[in-house]
Amino acid sequence: MVERLVPDELWELFQRVVPEAPSRPQG
Repeated sequence: MVERLVPDELWELFQRVVPEAPSRPQG
């Protein structure tokens, strides 16, 4: 899954660039 391949910091940037991106599950 992308959630495990992308670091938290990079994921936050991805969500900023793509607001339509699914929210990353906590855990």
